Amino acid sequence: MINVEYVPWLLNVFDISALAKTADTLLEYVLKEIKYITEELHVVLVAWCTDASGESWKMRRLLRERLGWIITVDCWSHQINLIVGDYFKVKTGLIKVMDQALEVVKWFNNHGRPLGMLREAQKAHYGSILALILPALTRWTSHYLAVTRLLDLEEAIRILVLTSRARLVQAVGDKADAIRKAEEIMDILSQPHFWDCLKTIKKHLEPLAIAANITQANNARLDVVLLTLGHLYMVFSDVHLAIEPVLRQKVLDSLERRWAKIDQDVFLMAVVLNPYVRLDRFNRQNRNLTEAALWNVFRRVYVRMINEEPNHELSDTFTKYVHWIGEWSDTAMALQDISARAARDHHVVVHAIGRVFRGNKDDKNR
Repeated sequence: MINVEYVPWLLNVFDISALAKTADTLLEYVLKEIKYITEELHVVLVAWCTDASGESWKMRRLLRERLGWIITVDCWSHQINLIVGDYFKVKTGLIKVMDQALEVVKWFNNHGRPLGMLREAQKAHYGSILALILPALTRWTSHYLAVTRLLDLEEAIRILVLTSRARLVQAVGDKADAIRKAEEIMDILSQPHFWDCLKTIKKHLEPLAIAANITQANNARLDVVLLTLGHLYMVFSDVHLAIEPVLRQKVLDSLERRWAKIDQDVFLMAVVLNPYVRLDRFNRQNRNLTEAALWNVFRRVYVRMINEEPNHELSDTFTKYVHWIGEWSDTAMALQDISARAARDHHVVVHAIGRVFRGNKDDKNR
């Protein structure tokens, strides 16, 4: 699959069921696909994205050795989901409540009569019926959605348990284990602490769910990924966020570990080359993020992708660009007008700027 101007296109599909699932095998097919993309479709290939499994990661390393100019990246929606997984690996009282919530969902979904009673309670209370959601590892944001759905139904569930507890327990039959489990579920749902903890978990998962949706979009660019990661780090570093220190540190460590593994230069340059951002979101007190340091990052990426050193004219252009000077000012670039038109026409803003400033394809300073 390729993404051209933020639209995905499915290309060739290969049956490799009889082959060893190794990095070398994957590389062979990736190189075939690159040849097809560049020679048959005449697409200018910039990057290759895969998940972060061991063989996929190794394949990307081998691909960079073959094609030094190519950018290789992880699927960042998958990475966000792995951060959620790290959050749930911490053994705290809050995570125990999440386990209880999943038991509640499974119990209702596995017992027809109690589930029917819940549906009747919903219809009477809300006028509509919503399904309980059981999270799945491959369904990103599903833990957040599961918690949110339980909270959406909190009033109906608590009223049902308060008024019909005996009927709910009787509905599971006369086996001791089933009755004991039903009583356990009723006890969980009767505790205000359970619902309060679910609200806290929702607050923790919400920024991660938003990040997953942002990074899985067709128009998710590298600058969007880095700004999203920065926002997550800010959210979980906020002392006003009600979160246990061990959970906070787990999320921050997970973010730092994933950032440390990626090609940081191209992500930094993607932010700098977003004309609405440039240097505005960088900490100028960090010596690695000064204008001079970022020029060196730009130079490294340029040499890698263009295979030549940037000239003095490009250096001067970079300086003017990051300082919003001349043709690179917001007025000269018509940034507000382009933003308004993009919002009206549902276009990606940076994409619209690219169309306006495409200019002469041979001008490397553009």
